[in-house]
Amino acid sequence: MSVTVELTVTEEVEYVFTTQVEVPASVAADAEALHDHLAEDEDLWLDALDPSGGNGTYLCINERSLDAVAVVLAA
Repeated sequence: MSVTVELTVTEEVEYVFTTQVEVPASVAADAEALHDHLAEDEDLWLDALDPSGGNGTYLCINERSLDAVAVVLAA
């Protein structure tokens, strides 16, 4: 028997990629300050993140869970 289902899935994904960002010199010289600065201002790097894993982005799914399943009734 074949049925159509709607699935809700949650994934935890790790991305590793390189990009150029503009930051103050004082931030660039301190790894912790750089991390905090980039965490606070995602606009500096978010456009460079390719969620499909393209453009040299390393993508690793660390965890996946099936949260909900529902049978879709034919109209």
